Amino acid sequence: MEQERANRPLSDVTVIDFGQIFQGPYASLLLAKAGAFVIKIEPLHGEPGRRRAAPGKSATLPFAMLNQNKHAITLNLKHERGRALLEEMVKRADVLLENFSPGTMDGLGVGWSRLREINPRLIYATGTGFGISGPDRDNLAMDMTIQAASGIMSVTGFADGPPVKAGPTLVDFMGGIHLYAGIVTALYDRDRSGTGRLVEVAMQELLLPDRRDPATHRQPAIRAEQRPLQRLSDCRWARRDPHRHRGALAELAESDGPRGAEGRSALCD
Repeated sequence: MEQERANRPLSDVTVIDFGQIFQGPYASLLLAKAGAFVIKIEPLHGEPGRRRAAPGKSATLPFAMLNQNKHAITLNLKHERGRALLEEMVKRADVLLENFSPGTMDGLGVGWSRLREINPRLIYATGTGFGISGPDRDNLAMDMTIQAASGIMSVTGFADGPPVKAGPTLVDFMGGIHLYAGIVTALYDRDRSGTGRLVEVAMQELLLPDRRDPATHRQPAIRAEQRPLQRLSDCRWARRDPHRHRGALAELAESDGPRGAEGRSALCD
């Protein structure tokens, strides 16, 4: 038993998973891999991740990878019977996770305010694009939307070209990681407080620490010697493909950007 607990630390946690596409399913996948009992709930026609491409390997493989180690059922929350079944499940659950548009679950009568009355120990986790409050609350968002709104696209691409989307769906998966971290933190807190809580992750907000401008992030003690900046063309990684320097990074490396302890460009390694 102790060995099993060591390998599956969340083995006593039950998760109701309304995750869709990437962000929610990746958070619940991490919970499942840590041992949680995850019940994936889909609408009668299946969650949107099943229909992002024509049936075949291109559609099935990503869905299968993100939803392994889960138990799947369908539930119609637009029907009174479906909502009643969910409420019965919530009585015995530890976590409910969703990444719908803000207010979707409230509109169905099964949002945080209702479910916390049924189970005060429930941790309700929601992932959105711009948060569940504020002026951008109702703006719909997915990975590409947040890449544009956060500025990721402005520093991706070529120096003489337009902004370019980053190849991977990094925002969705970073959102899933943050949602997982918030849920595990809330579970830890519940062991002390005895009550659950609302966990919110806004994809726009989680990118703010990464989007600080390196050209204005100075460390005077490091830059004291004011040595000449090493040019981008001198960097080992740049020499591999000298004609494809990336957007603002190329401009920064050729300008008065951040330095290392030896006065070298912090972009070079």
